[in-house]
Amino acid sequence: MGQSRFSKESSFSALIWPGFVDALSALLTVVLFVFMIFMISTLYLKNMVERKDHSIHAKEDKIALLRHELAKQRTLTEKTIQQGKEETKLQMQEMERLKAMQLEMAALLQTERTSTEVKLQEKEQEVTQLNEQLQSLLAKKVGELANYRSEFLGRLRKALQARKDVRIVGDRFIFSSEILFDLGSATLGEKGKKELAEFAAALQSVIPQLPKDIPWILRVNGHTDDYRVRPGGKFSSNLELSMMRALSVVDFLVKEGIPKERLVAAGFGEFHPLVPQKHSPKDRRIELMLDQASY
Repeated sequence: MGQSRFSKESSFSALIWPGFVDALSALLTVVLFVFMIFMISTLYLKNMVERKDHSIHAKEDKIALLRHELAKQRTLTEKTIQQGKEETKLQMQEMERLKAMQLEMAALLQTERTSTEVKLQEKEQEVTQLNEQLQSLLAKKVGELANYRSEFLGRLRKALQARKDVRIVGDRFIFSSEILFDLGSATLGEKGKKELAEFAAALQSVIPQLPKDIPWILRVNGHTDDYRVRPGGKFSSNLELSMMRALSVVDFLVKEGIPKERLVAAGFGEFHPLVPQKHSPKDRRIELMLDQASY
């Protein structure tokens, strides 16, 4: 019975052990598999962590670079702001200086304007006084000229009153052109030279009695009638003929000693007859008259 029992136990052990070994092998296989999975997961995680660390380091480097650039930019910005403040300060100072200069210039201009206005008023007063003095002097000279003119004309009339070839009309001494010139000519004839020489002698006897500061002139006016000049002749019109005759008389009087600065020649052609609107041969004449100079 004891052997039988032992035999039974041995048979039971023999049956159990292979199963246990199989279970243990399976468990070991599972453990190895799990360990392999763990190792693979660990390696994968380590690789991932290393890549993440590398990415983090790269990003940290980039961040550090950005921080450096930001710091540089901030420094540059602060410097620019400081420069802007300094420039603004300088501009404000320059504006203040310009404003002060403008005020100074305005005050100076106002002073100059006031001074100029005062000077202009003084000059205007001086000009007014000078004008008054000049008008008074001119009136005096005109009065003197009128007095001397009356005396001059009176003495000339007295000297020439016996001359039948000279007509005295008011303040004019009239010579007939036929006495002085041939028809259509501006050249003085011998008779005309004799008449003018006597007139010049009478004039020279009166001139020394006139003050030298009296602005007088002797106008020699040439006139013609309305008879048209011959076509193709020496003169193109009566106006030119009258002018050339007046110039001939002036030239002759200068040769006779009359100061040339006291003589003026003028030609009137047929436009001023002795009787208005009525022409006659008597209009051919030379008139000499005392006048006031414009200088």
